[in-house]
Amino acid sequence: MEFLQWAFTFVLAMAISALTIVQAEPGGNTEPLVNVPPIAEI
Repeated sequence: MEFLQWAFTFVLAMAISALTIVQAEPGGNTEPLVNVPPIAEI
């Protein structure tokens, strides 16, 4: 049962991450989950 709970939490987190990334594409208001430092701009 504990594995099912972990799997459900993992899938839910992945879905939220995907939604966050999709919402961050057009407007750019939503901050992405992983902040990559702008090394290319330096």
